[in-house]
Amino acid sequence: MIAFGVPNGQALEKKSDYIRLIKEFGAKPITDELLKRFKHVHPLLILRHFYAHRDLDVYLDYHD
Repeated sequence: MIAFGVPNGQALEKKSDYIRLIKEFGAKPITDELLKRFKHVHPLLILRHFYAHRDLDVYLDYHD
């Protein structure tokens, strides 16, 4: 039995699945405002390959 995460062989299909994982792991969504704070945005972030983060805003605050 899996207590958290995504079971093996099962894909995330609905937006609610992503929201559930964000809440479950204590992450925050990557917003357009957060991306604007980068000097150079990585292409995978632009393509929304990543949808959540933990403490990326803290990292950007440190480097501002």
